[in-house]
Order: sequence, then C-alpha cells, then structure tokens
Amino acid sequence: VGAIEKVGDKYYMLYGTYPGMRTLVAERPQGPFKVAAKNQLFLTGHTYFARFFQHPSGLLVCHHSIARDGQVSMGLLKGTSFDADGTMRLTWWPGNEALKHKPVKVPPLAAGGKGPIRMLGRKLDVAAGLVLEGSLELAEPLGAPRGLYVEHGRNSGTAILVNFDGRAELGPVNSDGSGFKVEKAVNREMSFGSQAGFRLLLKGVLLEFYLDDLLIECYSLPAPSTGRIGLIPGSKSGSISALKAWK
Repeated sequence: VGAIEKVGDKYYMLYGTYPGMRTLVAERPQGPFKVAAKNQLFLTGHTYFARFFQHPSGLLVCHHSIARDGQVSMGLLKGTSFDADGTMRLTWWPGNEALKHKPVKVPPLAAGGKGPIRMLGRKLDVAAGLVLEGSLELAEPLGAPRGLYVEHGRNSGTAILVNFDGRAELGPVNSDGSGFKVEKAVNREMSFGSQAGFRLLLKGVLLEFYLDDLLIECYSLPAPSTGRIGLIPGSKSGSISALKAWK
C-alpha cells in the first residue's frame, strides 16, 4: 500500500501489484477497498512505488521509473485529476515547466522520406533530457494510428501510436514501419477531441508521453535513444504539427 488519501467523500489507495500500480477506492479509511471502476491501472509498468503528497498546487504523486537493467530513477512529479465519476488519472504537473531550460529548433522532415515513419532531418540532443511538444490530429475510427517514433538502435526504435479514441500502443518497430509489436497497450478511458496536444519527455532510456496533459504512459526503452525522432502521420501528412522542443 503506497498511500491513502481522502478526496471529496472517498478514500483512494495507491496499491502496488508489481509491475503496476492500481487505484482502490473506499467509503471509509478502514475499507473495504475496491478496485476503481475506470483507469484502475494508473501506472502500467516500468514504474513502481507511487505515493501521494500534498503540495500548495494540489495533490501530487511521485513514483519510481525503472530501466530494463533495473536502474531506478525518480519519475517526473505528476498532478492528479478526478472526474465527475471519481476516476483518478495522473496529469502533467505545471511545476515541470521548469524543466524547459533552453529552446531547441525542431528540424524539418528529412527530404525524400518514404514509408509510414517520417524522420526529422537531424538528431536532437537527448543527453541531458528533451521535451518535445506538438499537436496531434487523431485518426478517424477506421484510420491508421498516428504518433511518434523514437530510435534506439540500428534501423530500429519504439513506436508510440495513438488510436482515434485515445487508446495508445507502445512497442518495438523497424525504421521502415514493419515488425511493430505491441508491448504496452494503454486505455485511460477518457474522451479526447479530434485534436490533442502531446508531450514527449525523453532522457536516456526513459520516456513519458502525455496527451492533453493526461499521462498516457511511462516507458523504458531497450537501449538509450539516439536522438533521432520520427513522425507517424498515418494517412494524413499534416496530422502532426506545431512541434516545439526544449533541452
């Protein structure tokens, strides 16, 4: 049991079932606690040891982010959001804006690119950490998912794909778009508009991905990012736009 906090007239428990963290809810601090009806698995892997703590800006959550070799780091601090049904979700904490030390010019797409992954024209410096933000137009119900590609090997990387309803899939893929394998499937059970802002935070092997300031996933890459990032626009070339980046 990582933490119990009263929010409104309910008590929320952060409960570890390694390698994930679940939300349990009760009417009394003594329980009984029951698994939340929605978004129960609020951290779905490569993370652990989530804790509540009170902050002047609101109720925050801290947690570990764990690389595949077992190296443990502190994940970014998260905000919390509770909807009308009492569902808890983790969010981008505005205090993390302080991480944006220096703006970085995002290069245009590489000339002559073909295939489902369109690479940016040059590497970005990810050694000290990178924040990449932009706008993502979600696909139509029958359209191909859209998202990002993070290279971490020779002609290989990880894809972050977002479906029309905000469901996300993460996993290894070849640089030509072939061989995608779903390693993490995430459904935050929340409605998004047709256009959503995204944030990618990347340092070494660790990344975090947000959609409209809602945490979609924390993820550990198989190897450190090379700094080469690609766009996966699906069937619409301009579906990912307004890119900005910071060291």
